[in-house]
Amino acid sequence: MNLARLASGLPALIILDANDIVCYVGNNLREVIGEKEVIPGKPLPAELLGWRRENPWETEINGRSISIVAETWQGHSFLLLS
Repeated sequence: MNLARLASGLPALIILDANDIVCYVGNNLREVIGEKEVIPGKPLPAELLGWRRENPWETEINGRSISIVAETWQGHSFLLLS
């Protein structure tokens, strides 16, 4: 089941490995942050790295106000963007 299709406004999920490389990108990420590319197998774009300094973290991307909440579990970082 695709939760992103059930309701608008759900947060998008990004999962990073222990080396901060993107492992997974939720299919609704574009709805949350617009055209900014986040590609599995590559590091996060610089515009999304502020969550390391402040959690939760708020920023603006492509004219949109974005909130990022992060949790780390078993060496992976789970980022919820809304």
